Amino acid sequence: MADAQAVFNQNILSVLGLQDLPEDRKLAILEKITDLVLQRVIFRILQELKEEDKEDANKIFSSGTDTEKLAFLQSKANFAQIVYEELIKVKEELTRDAEEINARIK
Repeated sequence: MADAQAVFNQNILSVLGLQDLPEDRKLAILEKITDLVLQRVIFRILQELKEEDKEDANKIFSSGTDTEKLAFLQSKANFAQIVYEELIKVKEELTRDAEEINARIK
């Protein structure tokens, strides 16, 4: 695994060779990456919940506001650390996939 801080600091669009795309396309890609990271964070935290917290999670995620959902997740785990870890994983996966695609093209 690469140095986590170095991976974190990389501009994912540049690593993927997408830095020259139009701004709207870059924003769309970044939005999808952000959604992927957030889904992984939520899934990871929900998996680690105690049984009694899972009921609360079901209630909040079925009818709560985004603010309530975020507050719940932050109260049950080290949210910032998990976001950091999942972002690193996604960046590493995307970088590896891009390298494999580029190798096949050449």
